[in-house]
Amino acid sequence: MLHLLGIARKAGKVEVGEAPVGAAVQSRKAKLIGLAADASDNSVRRAGHFAQIGGCPLAVLPFDKAQTGRAVGCQLCAMLAVTDAGLAAAIARSLAQSDPEQYGPMAETLDQAAARAQRRQKKARNRAGPGARRYEKT
Repeated sequence: MLHLLGIARKAGKVEVGEAPVGAAVQSRKAKLIGLAADASDNSVRRAGHFAQIGGCPLAVLPFDKAQTGRAVGCQLCAMLAVTDAGLAAAIARSLAQSDPEQYGPMAETLDQAAARAQRRQKKARNRAGPGARRYEKT
């Protein structure tokens, strides 16, 4: 799962830290909020508040702040938000393998959301037509 977090960070699909996570939640971009296992009580409270506001799941990751931070290119990371539905679903599936009772329903919900997002993207590509340019010339 740390590898998935690293991929998400390199793709620009992870917001790290309280303020960026809050901004991602307010803009409705956050698909999953992750919390380090050793996060402070204040961080746990704020992450729970963000999850409630944004209507996105909150997952306590089985890693401490240092491990999570190294995965996303920081020294320490107590809180992060994944902004891509597919990556959020993959992380939830990974969590569900270790604890299916706690994370199984979250993984199913995120899988469905990722499938919907993929269908929307496919429709948008089809509407653009076969001759449409996908990238602007620079």
